[in-house]
Amino acid sequence: MALNKISEEVIEIRVDGAKEAEQEIDGLSKGLRDVEQSSKKADKSTAQASQGFSKLQASITTAGAAVAGFQAAMAAAGAAMSAIKAPVKA
Repeated sequence: MALNKISEEVIEIRVDGAKEAEQEIDGLSKGLRDVEQSSKKADKSTAQASQGFSKLQASITTAGAAVAGFQAAMAAAGAAMSAIKAPVKA
């Protein structure tokens, strides 16, 4: 028996929801970009806060040194005042 005709079939493939899936992926991508920008802003704020704390630490150190100098000056003044003696009446 000879084969005279090959059967032909048409297969149709339809993907439902592809457009919605693309929109969801675009939304997710935008969300990730927003998170990245937010992270960069948080990093910048953290760096600025760190600089502020460094300046505060330097100011406190300077104030501490000034107080120590004032204490030394007061101690010297106290010692000088103790050295002064009232005139003795003869």
